[in-house]
Amino acid sequence: MNKQELQLLAETRRQQKLLDKRVERLETLEFTSIVSGGGWTEIETITQPDDAQTIFTFDNIPQIFLHLALIFSLRGYAGAEGVEFLIAQINDDTDDHYWSILEGIWMDAAAGACNQFCTAYFPTKAGQWFILRYPNPGDEAGNDPNTFCAGHMWMPDYRNSYIKKAFVADNYFPQAQGEWLSVPTDRMIHREQSGGTWHDTDPITKIIFRSPGNRAFARNSKISLYGIGGTFEEFA
Repeated sequence: MNKQELQLLAETRRQQKLLDKRVERLETLEFTSIVSGGGWTEIETITQPDDAQTIFTFDNIPQIFLHLALIFSLRGYAGAEGVEFLIAQINDDTDDHYWSILEGIWMDAAAGACNQFCTAYFPTKAGQWFILRYPNPGDEAGNDPNTFCAGHMWMPDYRNSYIKKAFVADNYFPQAQGEWLSVPTDRMIHREQSGGTWHDTDPITKIIFRSPGNRAFARNSKISLYGIGGTFEEFA
C-alpha cells in the first residue's frame, strides 16, 4: 500500500469515528428529548377554571412512553362537609373490570395521636377504579377554602397489550370537622395509600377522573399527566 493509499485509509477511519460520535450524540439527544426533566415528560395538565367542572378527561394518550404518572391537587366544592372519593374510568370501559383497595391512617392534628387505621376494599365495580380521597369543605363557615389534597399515582406499562393494568397511589389531605380555624381539636389529617387492577389487557389511551356522584371540583383543582421513559420496546 503506497503513501497515498495509507493517507486515504487514515482519513476514512477518521471520518468514520466522527460519524460514529455524531450518531451517538444524536441518539442521546433523541432519547433525552423524550424523557426530559429527569425522565418525566408532561403530557397534559388540566386545571379547574371555576366551581362547576365535574370531570377530568385525558384522551388520546400517546403510546410512546413506558409508564404513566399523575399528580393530583384536588378539593371538592359541592355537597356536605367531609371527604370525596376520586374514581377513574379507563378507555370508556363501564364493565365490571375494576378492583381496588385503600388503606389510610387518620390522626388528630392537635393531639398528634393515631385515631384510626382504615382499610376499604372495593371488589369488582362497574366503571370505577377508586384512586384516592380529597377534602370537601362544603359551604360551612370557618372552613379553609385553600385546602387541597396532595397525591400521586403510578400506572406501569400502560400501553402493553398482554398484561392487565394496575396502579398504586399515595395521597395526603386535612379535613375539617366543625369550624376549621376555631376548633383545632376537631381538625383531622389523613394519609392514605391505594392500589388496584383493571382486568383488561388493552393499552390505556384514555382516563377519566370524577367523583362517584359526579360532584363538582373546586376552582384551581389540578391533575397533571406525565409519561416516563421513551422506548418502543415491549418485554415478553
